[in-house]
Amino acid sequence: LGGEVGDEFLKLEFLDSLFTYLHII
Repeated sequence: LGGEVGDEFLKLEFLDSLFTYLHII
């Protein structure tokens, strides 16, 4: 994976974790 693709993947992982966290509240 290139750096740019890796950054996009990290953003998706972050958003997924964030939405999961918000749904728990």
